[in-house]
Amino acid sequence: MEMMRSKIEEIPLKAIQGNAVLAISVGNRELERCTKAIREYGLINPVVVRKCAQGHYQVLAGECERMVLAQMRQTTTQAVVMEPLEEPDATRLALLLSSLKQSTNALSEGLLLKELCQVGKHTQTEVAFMVGRSVSWVNKRLALAERLAASVVDLVRAGQLCPHTAQEIARMPENVQQTFANKVITERLAKSVVERLVSTYNNPKTPQEIRKSVLENPQTTLGWLGAAEKPRGPKPKEDPDPKSLTVQRLRNAIALLFRLTGEAEGLLAGLAAEDRQVLEPMLRQCAQTLWRFGQLVKTGCAEPPGFSPGKNQAEEVKAHGH
Repeated sequence: MEMMRSKIEEIPLKAIQGNAVLAISVGNRELERCTKAIREYGLINPVVVRKCAQGHYQVLAGECERMVLAQMRQTTTQAVVMEPLEEPDATRLALLLSSLKQSTNALSEGLLLKELCQVGKHTQTEVAFMVGRSVSWVNKRLALAERLAASVVDLVRAGQLCPHTAQEIARMPENVQQTFANKVITERLAKSVVERLVSTYNNPKTPQEIRKSVLENPQTTLGWLGAAEKPRGPKPKEDPDPKSLTVQRLRNAIALLFRLTGEAEGLLAGLAAEDRQVLEPMLRQCAQTLWRFGQLVKTGCAEPPGFSPGKNQAEEVKAHGH
């Protein structure tokens, strides 16, 4: 078997093209560590590149080192130059080097695997043998790369979205990933918060209104989720302030009302006309109760004209013309 040849050369830094896929794994922490290491000890791990046309090179490993050297305004650098090396061998080597270095995350590896399968037209079994991994390892990373919307991948490549956060977003339906990712960026949501919101959205029992709120108002949704959760642990020994207790109970009741109203709305919309007639008395009573609550909200919790808690349901219906 013919061995691939490589040699260390001093090449112009400007001639090296960055690798957008490998750059996904480079965060501020990695850049700081690499900068400190290079300043103290020099370039310990040379950049691995392949020769391209017109005197240019492409990074196969060491994208973090290349970025640090560029920030230091170095004009040249030592690099391991691979030649000749064409696709898909270049992608295969980049994946192997990344796996050995253990500097990438699952998303970067998934995108490299996807490129290797598409360009090289290899099966998952063949790719697993090439990189020395199990078929399950390949399958999981490929699934991640294929689930994540291309527009969200672009946000990660541009450094606007953390790759680990993107992995959580990949669990959502592809048609809503872009909308949610934009909110994550603008509202600077932490990965733990994103994980919680994604789980809420994916829960089959979550009402449609809550899902819509996750996409449009994630911070507000977090407040609702927190209010709806039952307190854990033993109750405090001291008696709570009655006013605070009332406010908390009302907050919990409103959160529950919001959830149940959204669920009931979806069920009612799909109900046949004959089934609605069976529930008509209950639906009328519900409409009347919600009307009274709406009046309280509009008037700042003051009793609206004609409202009397002591009246029976027939009097309430007559008073309001229903």
